[in-house]
Amino acid sequence: MKLTNIIQEAKEETNIHRQYEVGDAFWSPMGKGELFILLSPYTAAKGVKKWTGVEFNFKPNYGDPYLVSADVTTAGDEHAFKGYKKTKITSKMKKQIQKILKDPEELDRIERSNTSVREIERAIR
Repeated sequence: MKLTNIIQEAKEETNIHRQYEVGDAFWSPMGKGELFILLSPYTAAKGVKKWTGVEFNFKPNYGDPYLVSADVTTAGDEHAFKGYKKTKITSKMKKQIQKILKDPEELDRIERSNTSVREIERAIR
């Protein structure tokens, strides 16, 4: 067996579900102050492994922090978190998220998506 074949098999075996855990948080490279929090792994069509999560904006141009999207999915395997910077969720962020989750408008948005408030609360613990 050639070395290139072994390397190719190793790349195919990398599993993003093992590299990351529920509750990991990442700063988005595209939006200023947007934090992506992992909620649950799933396998999409053709065996592509992805993550689903929520995204909050902690540094809006005006107003308080808010929920950007209640149902976000990542790209496939090796491109899932390209450019994202991993961070820890601080207690201040947790309090802000809990405040956001009490807002009736945000609760309605979450209810219409595939996620639940309970999943988000479990992820930020």
